[in-house]
Amino acid sequence: MVRAFQFANQVAVTGVVDAVTATLLFSGTARGIDAARLEGVPGIAIGEFETWDEGQRTGNTDVVLLDGVRLTAWLAPHWVRMRDAAQADGVQLRFNSARSGFRTSQDQAELYRRYGSPRAVPPGWSNHQDGHAIDLVMTPEVKRWMSARAGEFGFVRPTYEDWHWEYRA
Repeated sequence: MVRAFQFANQVAVTGVVDAVTATLLFSGTARGIDAARLEGVPGIAIGEFETWDEGQRTGNTDVVLLDGVRLTAWLAPHWVRMRDAAQADGVQLRFNSARSGFRTSQDQAELYRRYGSPRAVPPGWSNHQDGHAIDLVMTPEVKRWMSARAGEFGFVRPTYEDWHWEYRA
C-alpha cells in the first residue's frame, strides 16, 4: 500500500515510508491509493519492477495489485477477462497465495530457500519474474474449467504443477 500511495502522489516508489512519504501521509492534501491507476489497466499501480528471464535481467515492467496479488500491468486485463468468464460459468478462480503472480528476485529467493528444486527455481529463472505466470487454487471445478477454457484467454499449463498457468498468447 505504501508503494501505491507513493505512485499516486508521484514520489519515488520505494515501498519505504521515508521522510517525503511520511510528510505526505500527514499533509491532508495527498492523493489516496485509489488514484494509483494506469490508464486502461485494472488494479492499483504499485510501481515498476525488474523483470528476469532465463537468468538474465530483461528490463522493467509496471506492476499492479489486483485480487490480492501483484500482476504485471500488461497481464492484468487478460486475468480479469478469464476470471470474469469463469465467474459467469459459476467457477471462482483464486490465486493460491500472495506470491502467485509477479515475483521479485527476493520473493523467488525465499521460495527457493523454502522449497528447493524442483518445486522452485533460483531467482532469475521463474516465469513469475517476467510476469507471465500465475498460480491458482485448483479445486476439481477449477481444474475442469481451466482445462476446457483457459486457452481461450491465452493461458496454458506448461508444467506438471496443476496450479501453475502461464500466459502465452
